[in-house]
Amino acid sequence: MSDWKYRLARKIVHLRIYIILFSIGITIFFINILKDIKVETHLEDFLPQKHPFVKVQNKLTDIFGGLNQVSLALEVKEGDIFNNKFLDKLINLTEDLYLLEGVNISMYSSCNETTNYDSSVIILTKW
Repeated sequence: MSDWKYRLARKIVHLRIYIILFSIGITIFFINILKDIKVETHLEDFLPQKHPFVKVQNKLTDIFGGLNQVSLALEVKEGDIFNNKFLDKLINLTEDLYLLEGVNISMYSSCNETTNYDSSVIILTKW
């Protein structure tokens, strides 16, 4: 073994405690710096924005306010919405939707916000 390699190996063995403490100190330093890093991924960042399907999805997001919601429309076949049968069906649907798991009640609206002024259609949407 050459002379300088032998001396380096002896020095490393002799200073092993200091080398271990230095490595632990550097590790703690970088963990302290990196603990506040947040990794955020958004689906739209990975999609080709010029693709026709993505354009339609973006348009629907603009219209309905997002992809993670549902809009329901109830339509009367004959007459208008101002009859007992239709209003009972609307009330029952509204009450049933309140009981569903995952429904955010604060984002829920019923016939108080119609987006269509035709009296034969009522649209339930997020407000």
